Amino acid sequence: MSEAHIPCMEIHIDRDQTQYNASTESWVTEVKDKLDYSHEMWQVSKKVCIYRVPEPIMNSNREAYVPLVVSFGPYHHNNNNKFSRMNQRKLVAVHRKLSRLNIDVSTLAAEIQKLESKIREFYEEPIEMSGQALSLMLTLDACFILEFFKKKNNPDSFSLVFQLKSKAMFDAILNDIIKLENQIPLFILIKILRLEGKTWDHATTELATMLSKCSVFRGFPFIVQWAVPVELKLKEYMMDGRPPHHLLDLYRMMIKDHLTNSNAEKTHYCGGTSNSNNQCSVNIPPNCTPTPKAESPPNCIPTPKAESPPDCTPIPKAELLHKAGIKFKTGQLRFAKRRFGNGTLYLPQILIEDNTEIRLRNLMAYEDCQSWSWPSEDTVISHFVALFDDLIDSDKDVSVLIKAQVIQKYVGSDEEIARMFNRLCHQIGIDSIEKIEVVMKEVTDHYQSKWKVWMSQFKEEHCSKPWKFLSLVAAILILGMAIVQTVFSVK
Repeated sequence: MSEAHIPCMEIHIDRDQTQYNASTESWVTEVKDKLDYSHEMWQVSKKVCIYRVPEPIMNSNREAYVPLVVSFGPYHHNNNNKFSRMNQRKLVAVHRKLSRLNIDVSTLAAEIQKLESKIREFYEEPIEMSGQALSLMLTLDACFILEFFKKKNNPDSFSLVFQLKSKAMFDAILNDIIKLENQIPLFILIKILRLEGKTWDHATTELATMLSKCSVFRGFPFIVQWAVPVELKLKEYMMDGRPPHHLLDLYRMMIKDHLTNSNAEKTHYCGGTSNSNNQCSVNIPPNCTPTPKAESPPNCIPTPKAESPPDCTPIPKAELLHKAGIKFKTGQLRFAKRRFGNGTLYLPQILIEDNTEIRLRNLMAYEDCQSWSWPSEDTVISHFVALFDDLIDSDKDVSVLIKAQVIQKYVGSDEEIARMFNRLCHQIGIDSIEKIEVVMKEVTDHYQSKWKVWMSQFKEEHCSKPWKFLSLVAAILILGMAIVQTVFSVK
C-alpha cells in the first residue's frame, strides 16, 4: 500500500515544483521588463542641462527654487491649479504670436515637435508626455516668455496683454523664468522668432535685444556694466559652436566671460536703484572666477573640503582685516600691498535687494549639478559667493564692506545680509582653485604679520586725524624736551 502511494507523492511534488518554477519565471520576466523600461527611460544624455534641484539644496530654501506664479517645461506642468491664472496669460501670448505668424497653433506646435528628440535630451528626468503634448506645452511656454520680454518696456501694452500692473508680480514672473527647474531650451525661442520670417542672425539679435533691456540679463545682482553687449555675446556663442542651453545658462556664460575678460578693469561702476527697470548696473564685476589666462587675477575661493590643499587657509573676516589695516575697494579681485602695514583687497561690487538670493541660489544650483562635467574654474558664481561667505560672519563684517561700497544695500539689515551669505553655500560643493589661494595667502600672511598689524593699529589710533597726529607730535616734543632738560641738569 505504501508502495502504491509513492508515485502519487512524486507527482504531487512535481506539480508544486512546476508551480514554483512558473511563478519564478513570471516574476523574473516582470523584473526584466521593468529593468528594460527603466534603462530605456533613464538613459542620461551627455546634453543634460535642465535639472531637478538636488533635495539637500532644495531643503535649504524651497521657495527659491520652486516656481511661484508660472511654470515652464515639464517638471511643474501638472500643477495646473496653482498656475491656472498664468496659464490663461499663455493663451493670450500665443494668440498675439500667431497673429504675427499668420499660422494656427497646431502648425506652430508641429514645428516645435520636429525638435522633440533634441528637447528630451536636455532634461535630466524622462518626460512622460507624448510628442504632441510636449510640443504644445513648450509652444505655450515659449510664446509667453517672448511676449513677456517683448512687452516689458511698453507698460501700457504689457498691462493689456498680461493684465499685470504690480511690480511684485512682474518680479515674481522674472524670478520664475530663471529658476533652474523652470528652464526650456533656448533654441525653441529662436525657432519661433525665425518662423516670423527672420534670418538666424536677426532672430538671435532680437532675442538678445529683448533680454538686454531686462536687469537680470545685464548682470544683476552685480553692478558693473558688460564690457560687450548681450547681442554680440549671444552671436559669439552661436558662431563659436557653444550656444547657451537656456536663459539661465546664457546668464552664467556672460558672467564667466566678463570675469575672465582682460578688459574687465575698464568697466565702470554706477549707482542705480534696486528695481527691475534700473537701466544702470547689473553686470557682474570682476570678482571671482579663475581664468584660463596666465595674466588673469586669481579669483575663486578655497573651500574646507577634505581634498583642499593643506596650505589653503581661509581668509580672515572683513572686520579683522579692517582692524589690521587692510582696506577694501571695488575692482577685480586682487591684493595690493603697501608699505608700513597697509594693503588693499579689491572685491567685486554687489547689489543686495529682494531678488538677490533667488538669483544666486539658482545659478549656484545649476553649477552644482554641472560640476561633474565642468572644471572647477567654471563654477564662477559659487566661488564668488563662497568668497563673500569667508569674509562675512556677522553684521560688523557687512558694515565694513558697505562702508567700502563693496556691498550696496537696498533692503535688509546688516544682520540679515550676513545670514544670507552664511547660508547660501549650504550643501553646495566647491573645489578649491589654485589661483584664488594666491590672493588668500597674501591677505592671510599680511594679517598674521604682527609688526604690520601693530603699525597699522598705531597709525589708526594716533595718526588717522590731524588732531591725533598733532597730539602725538606734541607728546614726543614734550618727552624730548624733558629728556634734554634732565641731561643738562645732571651735567
